[in-house]
Amino acid sequence: MPQHENKNGSFILEPTLWLPPWDRTLKGYPLQREKVAPSVCGREGARIAVRERPATTCGMTTPPEKAPDAVASTSTATEENDDDTDNELFSAYVDVSSDYESDNDETGKSSAAAMKFAISAAAFHAKSTDALTAGAHSSALNLNATLQPSASKTNPWQPNVCEYEETTPQCRLRVKRDIMDLLNDPPPGVYVAPAEHNITAMDALVLGPDDTPYEGGFFHFVIQCPPDYPIKPPRVRFMTTGYGCVRFNPNLYECGKVCLSILGTWTGPAWSPAQCIASVLLSIQSLLCENPYHNEPGYETERRPGDSKRYNLIVQHETIRVAVCDAIEACLNGSSTCPAPLREVMLKTFPDYYDKYEAVVVSNKDLTGMFMDDPFGAKRGQFQYKTLLERLQALKGRVQEWLNATRERSE
Repeated sequence: MPQHENKNGSFILEPTLWLPPWDRTLKGYPLQREKVAPSVCGREGARIAVRERPATTCGMTTPPEKAPDAVASTSTATEENDDDTDNELFSAYVDVSSDYESDNDETGKSSAAAMKFAISAAAFHAKSTDALTAGAHSSALNLNATLQPSASKTNPWQPNVCEYEETTPQCRLRVKRDIMDLLNDPPPGVYVAPAEHNITAMDALVLGPDDTPYEGGFFHFVIQCPPDYPIKPPRVRFMTTGYGCVRFNPNLYECGKVCLSILGTWTGPAWSPAQCIASVLLSIQSLLCENPYHNEPGYETERRPGDSKRYNLIVQHETIRVAVCDAIEACLNGSSTCPAPLREVMLKTFPDYYDKYEAVVVSNKDLTGMFMDDPFGAKRGQFQYKTLLERLQALKGRVQEWLNATRERSE
């Protein structure tokens, strides 16, 4: 690994082939760029803080080396079979994902090849299923590119805790079957995109259910199955947190933790091997309910009259601000951490919900400037419905331009 001398005389290692997960898409290494959350008091956008990591490590955590005896015990025939089965499933995804790859310009507009796949969310699943039988090669956003540097083995729920562990044939086979089931019979409002080089890692998008304060929101999750899956549950991280500032639910923390008993992160019925990735995503979707206030243990009844309604107003505002406006802006600007197929789903779905977004904002416009009264005592800032209306209207025009360009390029 090459090195150079910095100003204080110490040496900084310059990685050649391997970068830590959170720096793989960044330039200017070894400087660590972090997104710093905007104030929750209605100021949109985010600034970028650049901080220098210790010169000797650059914030890297080196993957564990494989023991020599472990290498010797792995037969060549087994590895070849595993590679064949991996390629078989990965081939299921290429015709979708490769055509959704975006150009490397700052606008984030899809390439001409991507534009011809201007398909609906349902067609996305159908196309994925067709690709499974066709057998081409896949390309999707790697799990590592979406993880933040806060993950550590002190948080066993973090997906990248098992990132460098050796997977087993049984694990890979079961994950492939789970993904096949999801693509063949997708639950409403649930979409998955397997990672390119690791079949046990994937991104998932859960659409906020109708008639809930989460309606029309785009909620992004990262999933990693451990080597002993399905004996042990997958590890899941919630990514739609407004840069770690917004808690959308008593079970969805701003740090990304998802509290579910089947994930081993909460008390209650434990995980069983009979369950699958789809059951995890459906359980998560069930958290996005009509009255999430009551998800908190001990709050089956309101502590104060109107607490549930007050909490719904906060969740509804933050859903439109973070899970809609921020998410769609990131897709259009090329800064989204979602893989290309999921970005396509979001952009195609946004117009279907636009009237509902606008109706919510207009009906609550009088709350603009008032402080949010969180029943759980969290500091939430102010309602900014006037600003949200302006953002939605601007996004409507930008998304329509993108759709028009998509149609033109597909003809």
